[in-house]
Amino acid sequence: MEFSHFLYRVIGTIPLYLVAAVGLVLCLKQASTNPRTATLVGIAVVLFVLTELFLPVIVNLLFQRVLNDWMPGDLNMRILINSLVLSIPMATAWALMISAVFRTQPELDTEGTDS
Repeated sequence: MEFSHFLYRVIGTIPLYLVAAVGLVLCLKQASTNPRTATLVGIAVVLFVLTELFLPVIVNLLFQRVLNDWMPGDLNMRILINSLVLSIPMATAWALMISAVFRTQPELDTEGTDS
């Protein structure tokens, strides 16, 4: 992948990076009150951004340098490998997000309240 392609890819995904930045700021704000959730969401956001930034470059290098001789014209296999390499970290990030959202909350202390 040429640098200009990488640069256009980064520019085209600026909205993603802005949302990720907001997410990280919110994680930092929530870290003192809900550290486990903030940590899980923070790791997931970083994983999303790293996957979006670097894995397309890594996959491209993988195909050019390593797999080109092994499967020069097998487009279906290239699509499968590309999909797997990109989907595994994204699935991990989603699992972290879902875990953070739906994790069991500690019971609130309700002593002394009128119910």
